[in-house]
Amino acid sequence: MKPYEFIGYALNSTTAITVLVGASTESRITFGDRAQSKLLATLPAINYFDLPGGTRQNGIISKTYQVNCRAATIEGARQLAELVIDVFSGSSGTGMFGTLDDFDARTFVLRDNGALVEPQSDSYNASIDVLMTCPVDTVN
Repeated sequence: MKPYEFIGYALNSTTAITVLVGASTESRITFGDRAQSKLLATLPAINYFDLPGGTRQNGIISKTYQVNCRAATIEGARQLAELVIDVFSGSSGTGMFGTLDDFDARTFVLRDNGALVEPQSDSYNASIDVLMTCPVDTVN
């Protein structure tokens, strides 16, 4: 599993999120730095991508992902963003730790970037920056 797949799995495994953006093959959660036009045709939706940088030292990879929560209203975008924050903050705000198919990872919410209007798509985007760390030997 790749680190970005872990992020997608966590989002797709959260019922409160999939109720809003669809589940399985109907999911409107995509990996990539630009939301697809078909993704924006039906809102709400999420796209996420890895930000430049990251580190690899002492057997640990650290990468930051931006998770974009898109909706037709600012309230809808913020509601989705709050659910994403809940997923990656963990139950006590100290981050999420999990294992999936021998892939160990820990996530933390670094930044809630607020919400912006996106005039080209007549929608709103509330973005969250999430830090993920994992051992190098779990990445395949």
